[in-house]
Amino acid sequence: MSGENLIDDEKFMQEAFRIIEIAEERDIILRLLGSIAFRIHCPKYAPLLHHGAEVHRSITDIDYMAYNKHKTPIRKLMYDLRFREIFADPIVSRIVFQSPKYKNLKVDFFLERLRFCHIIDFDRKKKRLEIDKPTIPLEEMLLEKMQIVEINEKDIKDTIMLVCEHDIEDDAEKNTEIIDGGFIARILADDWGFWYTVTTNLNKTKVWVPKYSNALSEEDQSFAIDRINELLERIDLEEKTKRWQKRAKTGTKKRWYEEVQSLDVD
Repeated sequence: MSGENLIDDEKFMQEAFRIIEIAEERDIILRLLGSIAFRIHCPKYAPLLHHGAEVHRSITDIDYMAYNKHKTPIRKLMYDLRFREIFADPIVSRIVFQSPKYKNLKVDFFLERLRFCHIIDFDRKKKRLEIDKPTIPLEEMLLEKMQIVEINEKDIKDTIMLVCEHDIEDDAEKNTEIIDGGFIARILADDWGFWYTVTTNLNKTKVWVPKYSNALSEEDQSFAIDRINELLERIDLEEKTKRWQKRAKTGTKKRWYEEVQSLDVD
């Protein structure tokens, strides 16, 4: 293993697509999430917010979502590609592999769900991983960022990119380049904690938008704020379940999220 070799962003992208292509040949469904997914769906705004006068934000790993039924075939696939398994966590359903060639190339597989501050399920019955390709759907991409209780600037930037680039509509299931506000609203209407974190972060994101006036035009900033407001309104209008209403009575007096340990793997 030539472990001192380092992979650049272009090679990261090439490797991400190569693994998906080989997986398809074996009937394994893999969908990208994280930074690569945002670059794919935000070709206009990713360069504006992550390049320019600011330090370039490099890709640090490849993240995939997959169905749990493909766990064994995924391991076989990665072993065949000479990757080495370096981490597995059954609690968060995560497996991590190290490249045989590039020191800085790790590949993460999340199975069926993202379990961080809140759980994002990729319902196999509803075929959520079959909706878009090669990434997870836009709705889960947004929730992936907005579910973080201690949100950082990187995740706020990614969310701004996403809403600048995509309209918010209700029940837009057949258009993979529109964020389905109805889908997001229905998920949050059954989970007060998830609702509280996401709506809190959406409002924080609105406040941050004008701070990027060096990268975003006034029109871009209006797009972002208006679309966040549209989504907040759609979430607010959705009828809440009895489970949501019961938990809302306690509010933040009780912890409403899961504490997340660091997922960094050496």
